[in-house]
Amino acid sequence: MLGRHFTKEIVLVSPAAAVHQLFRAPWPCKVLAVRAIRTGGTGAVVKAQANTDDLLTGNLSLGTANWTAGSLVATDATLRLVAGDALKAEVVSVAGSPTGLTIQVDLVMDADVN
Repeated sequence: MLGRHFTKEIVLVSPAAAVHQLFRAPWPCKVLAVRAIRTGGTGAVVKAQANTDDLLTGNLSLGTANWTAGSLVATDATLRLVAGDALKAEVVSVAGSPTGLTIQVDLVMDADVN
């Protein structure tokens, strides 16, 4: 049984390659989706991690200025966070000087969390 849904995101102005800490899980939860969108420029590449584990099957390439969803890894254990796990978003690269970039991770609390 799953619990409440919530989102963690970062909005970057004039993004550059860097790793950003989004969240330290205070309770058990599971990643449901990773999405991103850019404004301006010609491209960007992002990824998401739980601790040091990649959450996507590959980097998420943003070739258009539309919301783009990444393909999650099939390993349920990788998508589950326990209390204390770190959720990170990384801008791997940018092209053409984007003016904005949003990386969003959708999660759900484990049902037994009060």
